[in-house]
Amino acid sequence: WNLKQDKGRTFADGNAELIKKFPEYKNEIELYRLRWREMLRGVIQPTVDLLYELKAAGYRTSALSNWSAETFATIEHEFEFFKEFSTIFQQI
Repeated sequence: WNLKQDKGRTFADGNAELIKKFPEYKNEIELYRLRWREMLRGVIQPTVDLLYELKAAGYRTSALSNWSAETFATIEHEFEFFKEFSTIFQQI
């Protein structure tokens, strides 16, 4: 179910599908999207440090993400290191 959001399906469509199958869990299903931010634990600092080292050495950097485009757009500005990537590829 979540993989389909990672591939570009909207949470509204995903939730509608799941609520149709499990109407008794409507509130819980909707909470997943509403409170997803709480599941993030922060950055993996050694990886971010490596990114900065590569940039300082002159390498062009790219990111490959399967993160939902809906949620990525709301969080991208919170992590300064995202600006270091020349390109960010997302699965759509």
